[in-house]
Amino acid sequence: MVTAKAGQAVRLELKAALNLDPAKAESGWVLVQLDDKAPVKVAVQETGPDTGIFIAPYTVPPGITKQLTASYGYWGLGSQAVCSIR
Repeated sequence: MVTAKAGQAVRLELKAALNLDPAKAESGWVLVQLDDKAPVKVAVQETGPDTGIFIAPYTVPPGITKQLTASYGYWGLGSQAVCSIR
């Protein structure tokens, strides 16, 4: 998703090799930063055993006017996605 509105539900999705046990669906987290506020951790859940796709529903809070940035990983190995708020 490239744009969203404050109050709108969006889906956070991460494709990552977080599997510790390929026989079960696991969990992880992404950092979500809204406008210029401090990032917060948001839990994501694997869609099934050994899929490597993690999702979470997320509602853009009211009062957010610029952007939502979701990121995962550190030290040059990270990835991020930006959603403009209109």
